[in-house]
Amino acid sequence: MVARLQTLSATVLTVFGLSLAESDRQGFLQDLYNGRVSKSHVELVLAQHDEDIAWSNPLKSVRTVYCKGGSSCDADAIVLPNVGREGQTFLHHIVNNYDRLSDWTVFSQADKPSDGYVDHKRGGGHLLSGSSFEDYLEPQQDQDSLFLMTSKVHLPSLRHALR
Repeated sequence: MVARLQTLSATVLTVFGLSLAESDRQGFLQDLYNGRVSKSHVELVLAQHDEDIAWSNPLKSVRTVYCKGGSSCDADAIVLPNVGREGQTFLHHIVNNYDRLSDWTVFSQADKPSDGYVDHKRGGGHLLSGSSFEDYLEPQQDQDSLFLMTSKVHLPSLRHALR
C-alpha cells in the first residue's frame, strides 16, 4: 500500500514507494518534528533500559519506547522483562506489530545519538561520522531501507570488522 502525505510546500511525498526529493527534506523533517507525520508513515522504536530519552521528545508523536529498566521507564513506555538486548526488543516490536508496521520504521537504542562508536560500557555513539539521526528518520528515495555501515581494520594483522 502506498501512503501519501502533503508537505507544507504542497508537494506529494510517497512514503512506501519512498520517493522523497532532496528539496523536500527540510519540509518533511519540519512536519515530522511538528507532529504532522503519522506513526503509520514513520515510527521511531527505542529500546530503553535506563537511558534519558528526553532528546526524542520532539518525536513523541511517532515514537514507541520499549523499556526493560523497571522504575527508570518513561511514563509512556511499554515495559518488557529485562531479557535480551535491543535486538530482542526490535524483534518483539516486529512480531507483535507485523500486520500494522509503519511504512518506515527506525529502530534505535534509547541513548541520544552521537558521532562515532565508543563502547556500550562507556557511552554508545553509533552514528557514522558525517551522518545525522535525521538521515535515518526520512524515508529514502527509491529504497526500502537504510543501513550506514562502518568498519575497522587492524593494519598489522589485516583483521577487520564490519558493523
